[in-house]
Amino acid sequence: MNLIFLAEMANAIGSLKTYEANVREADLQLLRAGNHSFVPSIDAIRTAKSNYNKDYRFDNDPVKDLLIFQEALIAADTTSKSVKGMRNSFVY
Repeated sequence: MNLIFLAEMANAIGSLKTYEANVREADLQLLRAGNHSFVPSIDAIRTAKSNYNKDYRFDNDPVKDLLIFQEALIAADTTSKSVKGMRNSFVY
């Protein structure tokens, strides 16, 4: 299974539920034989999710990341009249 797909799925429903879904969809005969190599472990799913999240950050510093995201939300907001353009109301 594709690690990017696993990471997106883990972001959406969590690592444990992703693992459980993979086990449910696995070939039962291979599982009974003890072959678990095609079902990624929870640790592998968590690592894929962590790497996926690192790739989609704006910055490695969490504070800068939030500030950049805040600025993007303010710039994208076209309906709020009381907040848009009032940059003094935000703490940097």
